[in-house]
Amino acid sequence: MGEVDCLEVDGCELFFNSDDHLPPHFHAEYDRGEVRVFYLRDRPELELRWGQEAKQKIRRALVEGARTHRLELHEEWGRKVGVRTPGPER
Repeated sequence: MGEVDCLEVDGCELFFNSDDHLPPHFHAEYDRGEVRVFYLRDRPELELRWGQEAKQKIRRALVEGARTHRLELHEEWGRKVGVRTPGPER
């Protein structure tokens, strides 16, 4: 697991799984659950992984941060994630 260095969101732990799947994404863990953040979409998309959806403030910060730091996130993904099997087409 590798921490996301280029983005911080209050109340969240942001990380890449070191052995993950496509499409590129990072994980955001917060007090009520965890979401995956797919940052290469036209509008970054959140997908609930477990727990309850994040509060609106956290969702907004994740989407805006992913949009703003898209290139840096993708560079980190390339350094920190070893893709073993493709994920679903998204």
